[in-house]
Amino acid sequence: MDIPLNACTVTVVLTVLISLIVIGSNTAFNVITSLSSVGLLTSYIICIGCMARKRIMKEVLLPSRFSLGRWGLAVNLTAIIFLSFCWVLLFFPSRPHPDAQNMNWTILIYGVTWIAAIIYYKFKGKYDYAGPVEGINKDY
Repeated sequence: MDIPLNACTVTVVLTVLISLIVIGSNTAFNVITSLSSVGLLTSYIICIGCMARKRIMKEVLLPSRFSLGRWGLAVNLTAIIFLSFCWVLLFFPSRPHPDAQNMNWTILIYGVTWIAAIIYYKFKGKYDYAGPVEGINKDY
């Protein structure tokens, strides 16, 4: 068998453990699923935003087999607007007039994570980052 057994096992175990959270607290499970969706949308917005910036600045795009042509910028901007709208909605509670039990705490966790990441970067990360390898000797 040619499958990554260790990776599959870890994925199954973590999925089962996260699924068990719903037994203890429905709110905690909703926060975890909402937070993962916010993280995915954040990464999509950043990637599409980088492509849109390259198109706006008229920078050369990397060669690829597929191109949106002159519609590329319009598609990128439409995607950013749509994803930003969805991103904001993920922070709202599921019901009107929520109490502490039904509140969507995703914004708190997301915000604290961003603040911690910025503080870490300011005081440690920017001094320890080695960066990517810029030149590789292909004579081997």
